[in-house]
Amino acid sequence: MICSASLSFLAFTGVLARPDTIPTAFEAHVRAEVASLWSVDSADVRVEWPAASRPESYSGSTPFRVVGRGDDGWLVLVVTPPTLSPRAMRVHVGVLRSVPVAARALRANQTIGALDVVVRREVIWSGTATDITAAIGGWEVRRDLPAGAVLVGNAIAPPKVIAAGEKVVFVWSNHGVQIEREAVAMASARLGEMVQGQAGATRLTGRVTGPGTAQLKENMP
Repeated sequence: MICSASLSFLAFTGVLARPDTIPTAFEAHVRAEVASLWSVDSADVRVEWPAASRPESYSGSTPFRVVGRGDDGWLVLVVTPPTLSPRAMRVHVGVLRSVPVAARALRANQTIGALDVVVRREVIWSGTATDITAAIGGWEVRRDLPAGAVLVGNAIAPPKVIAAGEKVVFVWSNHGVQIEREAVAMASARLGEMVQGQAGATRLTGRVTGPGTAQLKENMP
């Protein structure tokens, strides 16, 4: 998935270079270097060249080095041709991964069912992307999504494990001493989110650690 910074860069550099203007041997060399950097198969690496980074004159033996990790899908190539001045080029790089994809259009706040998702090989524009094959049934759609949208990142959210109005056990612990207090959740919350509970006249705040449990805020680093 392309981050906002990536979109801004594309807007600045203009359209991508036509595939037929990119030397095949040079691009293969770039894909091989990226594959080594990311520990993936070079056949799964995809490269997009902004118009300002067209490498028409380079061959498969043209030396270059890769700068950056590509967490957001962008890398810099510092090319050092023997008879030309060094040149830095920014390129968009992704890798084919198995990821969940919307089998149909999904609406915001919808709970994902088994028939709403399929697993496909899609290009993910990030060096940190991994195969995602875990079931996401029961997760929540954060915004309207068209069929074919990749269901990762901030497009979806894990299911809530605490519902508003249910009892929550707030846990405090220190040096082997543990105290628990039960309260009523004032709002729904997911694993890792903050939740507030009302216990008589006392309001407790903690981070959700599991269904019906939370760690008191006062005990957290």
